[in-house]
This record gives sequence, C-alpha cells and structure tokens, in this order.
Amino acid sequence: MTASLLLAFLASASVELLAVRLTEDGGRAALKVLTTAPPGGVTAQREGEEVVIVFEAAAPEAFPLPPPVPPVQALRLAREPGRTSLRIKIAPEVPFEMRREETLVSVVFGERTLAETAPAGELYHKLFPAAEGTPEAAPRDAEEAEGDGLWWGPFRLRPSLVLGYVDVDVADSVTGAPVRERYLQIQPILGASASLWGGRLRAGYEPRFRAFTTLGALGATTHLFDAALDLTVAQRLELHGAHHFAHGVLEADEVDPGREYFFPLGRFNRNDTVVSGRFQVAPRLGLEASADWNRVDVGQPAGFPGYDKDVFRAGFGYDVGPSMKASMGYERQRVPAAPDRPVIEAEADSVFLKVTDDRGPAVSGQVEVAYRDQRSPRAAAAGQRFRGLNYAATLRRAVGVNTLVELGGGRATDVSGFEANAFYVSSFARGGLTVALPWELSLRGEVSWAWNRYRLAASAIGLPRADDLFGWSVEASRSLGRHLFLRADYRRDRRDSNVPGYDLVTHGFIAQLGIGLFPDKAPAERASR
Repeated sequence: MTASLLLAFLASASVELLAVRLTEDGGRAALKVLTTAPPGGVTAQREGEEVVIVFEAAAPEAFPLPPPVPPVQALRLAREPGRTSLRIKIAPEVPFEMRREETLVSVVFGERTLAETAPAGELYHKLFPAAEGTPEAAPRDAEEAEGDGLWWGPFRLRPSLVLGYVDVDVADSVTGAPVRERYLQIQPILGASASLWGGRLRAGYEPRFRAFTTLGALGATTHLFDAALDLTVAQRLELHGAHHFAHGVLEADEVDPGREYFFPLGRFNRNDTVVSGRFQVAPRLGLEASADWNRVDVGQPAGFPGYDKDVFRAGFGYDVGPSMKASMGYERQRVPAAPDRPVIEAEADSVFLKVTDDRGPAVSGQVEVAYRDQRSPRAAAAGQRFRGLNYAATLRRAVGVNTLVELGGGRATDVSGFEANAFYVSSFARGGLTVALPWELSLRGEVSWAWNRYRLAASAIGLPRADDLFGWSVEASRSLGRHLFLRADYRRDRRDSNVPGYDLVTHGFIAQLGIGLFPDKAPAERASR
C-alpha cells in the first residue's frame, strides 16, 4: 500500500499546471486548465460559496490566474503536497460540470443552452464535407473533440472515406466555355492529433482521386496536407505554427482566392507556412506577432502566374471578455517579382483592427478592418498604387434551436494574371441558412456575390476589366448514426465580364456518402475566403 501511494505521488509530481484561462463554451463561462501531462486524478466539488477543483499536479511559483468575470466572483490557488487546488467563488445557485480531455480540464458554469441540449443541436456539430473546390473540405482548421478515435502510440487517428458522384460543368482549357463532365471522386481522409511537449499537435492528409473522367486535368490527383502545433511556454508565452500543402489542378481557390483564375488551368503546388506568438504582459493584454510565407508554383501554360507572398504582423491583443478579443497593429506585405511575370512585384503597409467573439454554437463572429497602402512599381502609372480600406467579416448565429444563419463579406487586393495588371480589387458577400427538417434531415442554402475590379484598360475594350460573379447553392444531408452521412448538393454560378470571352455560366450536382470516424464538431470557420 505504501509503495503504491509513493508511486502515485511521484507520478503526480511530474505533472504541472501550464495555464489557466476563463473563456466561453457554448454561451456559458468556462474555466480551462492546461497541464504538462494527463493528471492522475481531478475532482470538482462545491464547498459553500466555492467550487473546488483538485489536481494531482504541481503549480509553479507565481502562477498567474485570470481576472474573474461573471458569474465567477474570485479565483485563488492553494498548494498541498502532491496536489493543487483551484478555488472558484461563485453563487451557490450556479450549476457546473467538469470535462476532461487528455491534458485539458474544463469546468463549465451555468445552465445548458438549447443549442446544447436539443436533439436538433446536432445540426451544428456534425461534419458535412464541403463540395468540390471549396477550401473548407480540407482537414485544415478541423477541431479535435472528445469522441471516437484509433490510438497509435501518442496519436489519436481519425480515418474516414468520402465517396462522391460528380456531374458538373468545367471550363474548357482553351476557350473557357463550359464542358459537361461526370466522374466518381474518392476522398480518403486521415486526421491525427497528440499532446506533445506540453502542447497540441494536429495533422491531416486528404488525397482526391477522380475516376472515369474524359478531361486530362480532371484525372490529376489532388493532395492536401496540414499540420499545426500549439505550445504554451512559461505560462505567458503562447506559440503557434502551421503548414499547409496543396497539389492539384481543379482547386483554383488555392492559387487565387479572388477567383480571377478559372482557365486555362495548370498543375500547381502551394506551400503556406505560418508562425505566430502571443506574450501576456498583463492579465488581459498581450503582445502579438506573426509571419506567413506563401509559395505558389503554377505549371505553364496556365491562366495565372506563380508567385510568393510574405506577410508580417505585430501588435497588441486585448481580452475584452470571456469570449471577445480585440487586436490592433501593423502589417507589412511583400510580393517579389516573379521570373515570368515581374509586373506583380508589390509592397504594402497596413494598420488593422480586429475583433473576434466566439460563444460556441449559439453565436460567433469576426471582423477585421485595415487601411492599406500598396505600391506596384513595375505596373503602368494607373495601376501602381492602391490606398483604401480592406476588410473581412463573418457571423454565425443560431436562431432558435433548428436554424443557423451565416453571413460573410470582405475586400482585398489580390495578385493578377490579366494583361499588364499587377493586382485587382476583389470584394464579396455571402449569406447562408441551415435548417433542421423532420427525419433528421438538414437543408442548407447559400447565396454569394463577388465583384472584381481592375485599374488598367483591357486591350479588347479600352476600359478596365470588371467581373461580377453570382452563385447560389442548395444542400440536403442526413447523418446515419455517428459514422455515416449522405449529402446531395446543387450549385449554379454565373460570371459576367465586360471583356469578351470571360462570361461563364456553370452548374453542377454532387452526391456524397461519408464513412468513418468524423470529429464531433464541424471545422471552424475561417476568417478569410
């Protein structure tokens, strides 16, 4: 007995608290505690006006605690041999529940919301892979959640398979006119995650195989790979690193998010690496910095050039509340001259303000506004300078229990491959509505608008090019248990351009069957397109 107690004590002594945060989880206040390794035991119980969480773990000296926010009135830490207690003062009528996930312990306060308790809440938590060509279909940004998985050493694996029948229009590689194509698509997906070095490592790989195609470009296999690592160092420093690799032909959004590029298509490779850090200088205030290196190589001949883009940011972040964060700072962007298209060379300086609010499935949103000054010295005089506001905004809100509303919009300056333009200004707006139907069906509709504007006169018309894009889609899906889903999508898109030969109308139908160990939560929304 004594030996077993000694072993338990030695095991707990090797575990330490890394960080404590007060956030919001599904519209309720949540205390989240990160440890260096899974603690041997954790208990949570009420003692009068306090909820006491006891860890079989140690806490470093001068361990910082977050400031209290309602309904939490105060927090304090108590050390005992072989364990540490967090004592939270909170009104006796406030309920609480504890959740454990490897090195993360969460205690959530308050009554469960309708979005969490009602069966229709599954609408917001089930994975329905996006249609062909949308970046959300990649494993990038996927959240790890409690649920099924296969263990291989320290890694939790989530294999799955999506089979699809695709009947769509594809732009002809020479004329740009729509060509009807039908094929089968096979998408094996492997996600992996692990707790390493006191942080969280995530990775995903997704190839896309297309069978029975008649167009050579469609037969090319797409490869998507993502990896991300999050670390907390010395309680105050949070580090993040991520890499995205894409190889394909059809996924033109990977090359050009503004959608100038749609024909002729070429095989491309994209490598995008991001590193960022936040140093907490006060309970709610932090210094933030990030760097993004994006390398795009497009095989020629194609309707778009390869390019490099480097973005560096620095500023301050402030935690306004449990779910809301604001940041502001300075951004520097550089696009060097490409060997086959030197006119795209550009440098830009921006100041930005960003506000993010995440209250779980009930409501979340993000808005960023930046004043940008861009110089493109190799372009003609009319296309050398851009000064103005760029922005990006998203909003997700549950209306009642059965309905989800999604809104988004943005404005950006993107690299151009059209004639002598170094860049073009792309703007977009979109809205989506998802409703739960009887028999566990989910129906979603989306409408999107985009308008691209250029600075230099096009040779064919003597005026700057202007493209207007309008699209709508409808999707029906149904989950068959936790590991199977069916989905059908129809989409129609129209491009109207004032330059002859760039008008295009396409439509397509996709039917999908998904089998596997999917995450319990849908991929997080991106701030960008």
